[in-house]
Amino acid sequence: MRSSLFFIAVLSLLSLACKEKTTQPKPSSQALLAEALLLEDSSRFGEAVVKLNEALKVTPNDIQILYYRGWDLYQIGELEKAFADFNKMVQLDSLSTAGLYGKALILYEDGKYEEALDYFYDIIRIQGDLDMSKNKLRKQPIIDAPLNYVFELKDSVESFLGVESLPADSLVPFTDENVEIVTVD
Repeated sequence: MRSSLFFIAVLSLLSLACKEKTTQPKPSSQALLAEALLLEDSSRFGEAVVKLNEALKVTPNDIQILYYRGWDLYQIGELEKAFADFNKMVQLDSLSTAGLYGKALILYEDGKYEEALDYFYDIIRIQGDLDMSKNKLRKQPIIDAPLNYVFELKDSVESFLGVESLPADSLVPFTDENVEIVTVD
């Protein structure tokens, strides 16, 4: 009887040891991001979103992952969810022009031209004012909006609304006095 109990105990321990060896470590958020980017290259945006959701479970406030998930959601027509990702980017880093650009583009496509125009102006102010000393203060990697598209869309909205383009000196640069940097843990 003792030997059979001993045998069962040994088998149980061996079984647990085998399970531990075969259990794969959870992928890092950066590994999941890399997988998502490969899926994006194949235009498999929905599958990329699934990978990015997993990555955000590991690091929920990663601006880079939010950026890619926002654009993937945009690609599959989930504009409200994409807007939420871009908005969270701006909450995490008030100087995130990529987040502002995503929000502006969605508003533009939704016909909310005045709101989109405000974001385009903000992007121009921020990117025109960013310097290396401010960049060093940012915790996340910097992903900036593509200024050529910002100006193109800004001009298009101004033309549509019949608004004259603001002179450069009216675009007050962002400074530490008129920008509150908000971080979310």
